[in-house]
Amino acid sequence: MDTQISATQKCRTTTYFGGGDTDDNTALNDTDLNCTASEGLPAELEEELAMPDISAKQLGKIGEQYATAWLAQLGWRVLARNWSTRFGELDIIMMTPEHLVVFVEVKTRRTQRYGTPQEAITPHKQANIHHAGALWLAGPGKSIRRTGIRFDAMSILMEGNKPRVQHIPGAF
Repeated sequence: MDTQISATQKCRTTTYFGGGDTDDNTALNDTDLNCTASEGLPAELEEELAMPDISAKQLGKIGEQYATAWLAQLGWRVLARNWSTRFGELDIIMMTPEHLVVFVEVKTRRTQRYGTPQEAITPHKQANIHHAGALWLAGPGKSIRRTGIRFDAMSILMEGNKPRVQHIPGAF
């Protein structure tokens, strides 16, 4: 599918109160664009994201860790991270509580100088992620019970010392 992810595309997130096991958390609200949900996430990751002297590569790695923790709060389970193929790397592969396998592309930025983080996921990059996802699913030991697959985007944009998270389910 050749679609550019726009800055106005909706994101959906549920903000949770509470810590620990997600079964003990209570859903607070569903929101659209400009989502935040840092309650209960490791403070050290937020502090690392806010450090101005880290490289873009380090920022991206920490952003992926933050995204993984953010999705884990929703009850998602990590299947793989940073899985590499000739088509590139799959940032995060997770399983939702509904047994949906989700390939998550994470983009983390300090500013919007060159556009929003999700705009960096070009149609060419999307095609490569689809190919890599198909290879992962066809790999040994990947015949896990699932209800379907989906390709999501997560955008993390630093606003001061706080990350603003946009999760775009089914982005491409």
